[in-house]
Amino acid sequence: MRHLANAATAALLVALLTLGSCKDDSSGPCGDNVLNTGETCDGSAFGGATCELLGYEGGDLFCSMDCQIIEDACWGCGNGEAERDEECDGDDLRQLTCRSFGFSGGELACTESCTISQDGCTTCGNELIEPGEDCELDDLRGETCETQGFTGGALSCDPKTCQLDTSACEVPSMPTCSLVGTLSATQMGDVTCPDELGEVRWDWYSLPVKASSCVHVQVDNGAGAADLRALVLDPGGAYYYGEADDYSQLDDEIQCSTEPWNGFGCPSASVRVVTSGDLLILVSQVGYLVGGEPGERACLPGLAEYFLHVAVNGMDATTLTLVKDDEPLL
Repeated sequence: MRHLANAATAALLVALLTLGSCKDDSSGPCGDNVLNTGETCDGSAFGGATCELLGYEGGDLFCSMDCQIIEDACWGCGNGEAERDEECDGDDLRQLTCRSFGFSGGELACTESCTISQDGCTTCGNELIEPGEDCELDDLRGETCETQGFTGGALSCDPKTCQLDTSACEVPSMPTCSLVGTLSATQMGDVTCPDELGEVRWDWYSLPVKASSCVHVQVDNGAGAADLRALVLDPGGAYYYGEADDYSQLDDEIQCSTEPWNGFGCPSASVRVVTSGDLLILVSQVGYLVGGEPGERACLPGLAEYFLHVAVNGMDATTLTLVKDDEPLL
């Protein structure tokens, strides 16, 4: 049951019940449709009380089995729930956003009178950097790819969202080294095609390493003859090896045991660790959904088998841990 709005409203209810009862001193039973001592209602008798008189904007009162008023069907601005003809109430914005009103971003708010305020909404492209926007057109607020943690490239402003676009920034690659292992320790797994939206799915492995270690990564295929690729993320986060435009750094480096689409679809590389911590090694299929454009490589529907070999400073690693199975990159 909702509480009365304030003490004055409570006093009003007491007065109404006193005036509305013709048997103030009666101790009759609950359910006789007469207000008796200790009752705030009885059946259809409410002593003149209404939702409006109790501080709400509308609704209907009900009477409980023990003859007490139930206000649950009353409604009014300020209870945190958008009801009836209210545009909003508190944080309840009826799932509306600034974009619902044609803005590019920003934050809607609800006024004390339960109407929508668009004062916090922004319009991308109006040459004004408003709250919630990182940039406007060519105005990047002095930000560059370097200030965003990249080594170079061209930072831009997304014309639809006015957020910084780092897609053309350059990410540093881990330096290479030459040590390899014996390939005697093997981590077996399988990967699927990209999902229906074309998002690539990866198996994620974690390996504790020290800075300057030489880590050799090689992925061979098995049943399904998939064309595979791998990605290595340095523990420091900023350095990685493998995500070139075509994943060529860790893609199509060696001939696979089971011949894929071109015979050379298995990655192999040795990289130097920059920061001590947990190195991440990711494995996925290369290719596109079956039925793509002519000439595109089609990935294998279902699961494709692979064998992951990892060595640290020439010694085969036995401490690999699968931390994510068939998950997207971001």
